[in-house]
Amino acid sequence: MGKKRERRLKQYTLHGLIGEGDIGRVYRATNRISGQQVALKVFRADSPVAAARSYFENEGFILAQVDHPAIPTLYEFLDGRWPGLAMTLIDGKDGEAILAETPSGAFLEPERVLRWGIQIAAALGYLHGHCPSIAFRDLKPAHILIDGQDEAWLVDFNLAKALPPSGYLANADAIGTEGFAPPEQYEGVVSPLVDVYALGATLHQLLTRRDPRLETRFVFEAPHHIHPGVPEMVSRVIMKALAYEPGDRYQTMREMEAALRQAGENSTNPNGD
Repeated sequence: MGKKRERRLKQYTLHGLIGEGDIGRVYRATNRISGQQVALKVFRADSPVAAARSYFENEGFILAQVDHPAIPTLYEFLDGRWPGLAMTLIDGKDGEAILAETPSGAFLEPERVLRWGIQIAAALGYLHGHCPSIAFRDLKPAHILIDGQDEAWLVDFNLAKALPPSGYLANADAIGTEGFAPPEQYEGVVSPLVDVYALGATLHQLLTRRDPRLETRFVFEAPHHIHPGVPEMVSRVIMKALAYEPGDRYQTMREMEAALRQAGENSTNPNGD
């Protein structure tokens, strides 16, 4: 461990492991100097991912640029041989864990999932409107944290990508998560529309419990056909986001957010009273 980073890491008292992935481990920690409690994400030196360090540093670079209530704040980047990120501590569970804890045969409440979807759409819309525009590129239930107030947070920015002024890349690495990534992402094409598709796939799984990684690629059944409690208007929004052709999807995340809000309002008050 680099001496500089080792000294700075000693500023933190670790209280336990929160979670881990292929690239980093996240600990609940306290800054001994300020007393602030944080989530401390530490780079895994044994990561099996070839570009692990660059992805980890990319997360710090992106988080340092953004400021949104549904995105963790980066307090400190610990540089050195193995970097670390001190961020907002979120007490909660991710969407994948919540699904796993839901009794077999039961579904999450559509109103609850819709509210999360609107909150994440707002965060993604903020990223897309940032200068430069940022595509998240890896949205899925595991990257949505639900806190104790049942509010949704967008987390894990390892694969987030700053886009050129055109908002479009045609030769990016073909990375992402199978089932949640749209067809063009497999060809190295990145634009905000990849997040539109991924949000559709994420909401589809949260509402239907069908994991797209285990289904036929790019094939989705309308959510209200699987879960009768899903309002048909909400189902239509999700299916439009999941269009195979990018031009058939919502063309901005702001547009999708507005459609989700409208669908929710109409479902709650279908007569407009």
